[in-house]
Amino acid sequence: MKFSVCIPNFNYANYLDKTLDSVLANKSAEYEVVVADNASTDTSVELVKRYAALHGNIRLKVNSCNVGFAGNLDRVGEMAAGDYMIMLSSDDLMGPETLQQYGEVFAMYPDVLIGSACDRIDSQGNKIGYTGPHPDLWLKEDIDQQLSSKFGCPVYRCSSDVLLRRCLLTMQTPFGFCTGAYPRRLYDAVGGYGGGRSMNPDKWFHWKLMTECREVVYFDKPLFSYRWHSQNQVGLESSFGHLRFLMDEYKNAIEVTQSMLSRSGMSRSQVEKSFVRRDIYRHGIGEFSKGRWFKSFRIFFFGLSVFPIRHLLNPYSVPYFLLLCSTPVGSWLVAGILKRMR
Repeated sequence: MKFSVCIPNFNYANYLDKTLDSVLANKSAEYEVVVADNASTDTSVELVKRYAALHGNIRLKVNSCNVGFAGNLDRVGEMAAGDYMIMLSSDDLMGPETLQQYGEVFAMYPDVLIGSACDRIDSQGNKIGYTGPHPDLWLKEDIDQQLSSKFGCPVYRCSSDVLLRRCLLTMQTPFGFCTGAYPRRLYDAVGGYGGGRSMNPDKWFHWKLMTECREVVYFDKPLFSYRWHSQNQVGLESSFGHLRFLMDEYKNAIEVTQSMLSRSGMSRSQVEKSFVRRDIYRHGIGEFSKGRWFKSFRIFFFGLSVFPIRHLLNPYSVPYFLLLCSTPVGSWLVAGILKRMR
């Protein structure tokens, strides 16, 4: 069994050495590291070349031009020669036992999709949080006692049909981008990332994978560290990319495939309602409660423009609009209500 750790990179020389070191700390598994550099203008290429000269399992491909974040995911995926793949951002970290533990699961269940919890770290590598199982996706009844006993932590195992339905109802991905592992066969079966998502391609990719696999396994312990800073996807979305993010979510809703609907037992109408409820109302009101009136305003009218009937028929439509008209008093009230609900 051989893993391909796929690292797409663009101008992350400040973090890339730490990412490579974290992968190379895995001593109990067979793996290769493939890096696709997206025409970086910093010292990333030279750094990877130095590592490749010291380690025979590292390969580098440099794009002649920048093909975008999602495009580079497919470029690095094409380089993979292993039986199983992991897509690791060039600023994130892998734990030293990750490949061994993932490999043990694949030895038992060859065609599953695997993910894990992850620590959140800042630009300096300091731990600032933890992202565990989403409570709407991973339920107590999904905990596999045999796997949990074997690995010394809660390990969930769920039918991909059931989990896909939960994901479509909540417009969520089953786990974070950097923690996913899957057979190369499944990657090829769904045609790689594709799909033209610019801000959040992993959600659509994971949904596609769940139409091809039987089960999904989730480790409730941090086998990876996800770095939060101003230039990663979270930072870009929070600063200026929220409409691009919403456009990705809208594409997910309208392009959901018949295979996804069949496997999940959902209708296209249910998916559209989920988008309005979760990505427009929950997201928009959440931003409003933080005092981001203009951002919330744009989210409201984005929903109105793409699904006008579903938007207007939603019982929260009028209250949401009235809240927008009442700023800043409404923002203060919503923040207080949400605080009490927590």
